Amino acid sequence: MPDRHQAVINGIACHTDCHVVAALDALGLILGTEQFRATGDGHRLTHTWLASFGPIAAVAVKSTGSFGAAMTRSLAQRGCRVIEIN
Repeated sequence: MPDRHQAVINGIACHTDCHVVAALDALGLILGTEQFRATGDGHRLTHTWLASFGPIAAVAVKSTGSFGAAMTRSLAQRGCRVIEIN
């Protein structure tokens, strides 16, 4: 059971139709993985799912300039620190 007060680090691999999301604790242990549609509702559900593990420390997003651009904007609008990854 995750500690709901410990900050969570997240990673998202963005693709055309869906995004694969992973939530990790401070030690890098996987708390969960999930797949969400690459739509506005999918972005909202992604944020809700990530927040269910605890405070979001940061979200590492792949393809922020292409497949992940809308996800990056959505997370930033919700106050998340987004880090671009290759």
